[in-house]
Amino acid sequence: MAVVTGISSLICIQAGTPPEPGRAELGSVPAALPAADREEDLNWQNTDTHTICVQMEEAAAEQQPKKLTQLAASRASWVRMGVASNLHTAAATLELLSRDTDTGVRECVARNVRAPSAVLVRLSYDQGIRVRRAVAGNVRCPVRTWHRLVNHDPPFIAELLDDDECPQEIVIRLAHDNYSLVRWLVARHPNCPPYIRAMLQLADL
Repeated sequence: MAVVTGISSLICIQAGTPPEPGRAELGSVPAALPAADREEDLNWQNTDTHTICVQMEEAAAEQQPKKLTQLAASRASWVRMGVASNLHTAAATLELLSRDTDTGVRECVARNVRAPSAVLVRLSYDQGIRVRRAVAGNVRCPVRTWHRLVNHDPPFIAELLDDDECPQEIVIRLAHDNYSLVRWLVARHPNCPPYIRAMLQLADL
């Protein structure tokens, strides 16, 4: 469950193939963005896809939160998804995107390890199951919120442990699960620390 930092990789993985060059696919622009940023977004609407990708890459490489905030006003959902996944996006922008009408954008915020805890807690009640699961898979998810999510979603626990790239922090948390089957799966996970595996083996799983 690796964190995606590259904009190009995110577009391929999260949003599929970008639209053909020309006007970007229209979505819902967050109305709460500053008026100046919304006005600048009028230019993005008629910008070809390649140019937007280049500008997103530059904003990420140069760590320009303001530029990413401007990109967050784009009407193209895949652009907002890229901003929501970027590790250099400002917390205030992530907060704004966490209220986006597009489920995919909210899911990207939920996966971002830079998302504020308060945002993750609110997204843990999201109507979209993929958003809630993204919160549970985020290593920054508050422990109480994480337990509430996984305790009500047993299939998701199995899905997490079936992923060899499940973060070690999550594997360690699951080592204390009430169900012996879950602990058995933890002991056999490649990211299970030796001391946790030894502890589980001593428990005669």
